[in-house]
Amino acid sequence: MKSKLGFCVLIYGLLYGQPSVSQERPNPAAHTHGLASVTVVYDAGQLLIEMDTPAANLLGFEHKPQNAQQRQQVEQLNKNLQNPVTAFGLNPDCVIYSVDVAVPFSDAEYAHETHEHDDHHEHQHAADAHGDHQDVQLHYEWRCDSDGPPRITVNLFQQFTGFEEIEVQWIVAGKQGISTLSKNQPVLELAP
Repeated sequence: MKSKLGFCVLIYGLLYGQPSVSQERPNPAAHTHGLASVTVVYDAGQLLIEMDTPAANLLGFEHKPQNAQQRQQVEQLNKNLQNPVTAFGLNPDCVIYSVDVAVPFSDAEYAHETHEHDDHHEHQHAADAHGDHQDVQLHYEWRCDSDGPPRITVNLFQQFTGFEEIEVQWIVAGKQGISTLSKNQPVLELAP
C-alpha cells in the first residue's frame, strides 16, 4: 500500500516551512509489539488517518496462518477493518469516503500481491522475504462537516488486547504535534 498520507505530510511540511513530525524524532513504534504508529492530518474538513502496527497486536501472531482457525481469524480481521469504526470512533458528522486496508496473509492481500507478480513462485518468495515481522496498514479518509477537527477515539484498545500504546503524529491547520494514547487515554483531541 503506497502512503498517500506520507505525501500529505510532506506537502504540509513544505507549505508551512516546518519539518515534518517524523523528521523531528525517530518512530519508537516501528515494529515493536504492543505499540503502533498513527498519522492524522486534518484540514478544511478532510481527515486522513493512517496506521501501521505489527500484526501481532491485532492477530496475536505474525506467521502465515497454520490452521483453519488462524486463517479465519486473518479474514475476519480484514473484513472488520474495512469498517473504520473497528479502529476509530469519530463525530457523527464525519463520513468515510476512502478505505485501504492491508492485512498480511488475507485473501485480499494475496490477490494484490499475485497481481503484482507474474507467477505464484515469485509471490511466495516475496511473502517469505518479509520474515517473521508482518505489519497491518490502515488508511482511512473522511469528510467532516464540523466547525473544527473531530474528536477521535481509538477503539482498538477495547477490541484487541495486544495494544499497549499508540503514538499519534498529527497535523491540524498547519500545527503539528505528537500524542501518546493508551487504554486509559484512548481519545485524541485535536485543537487548531
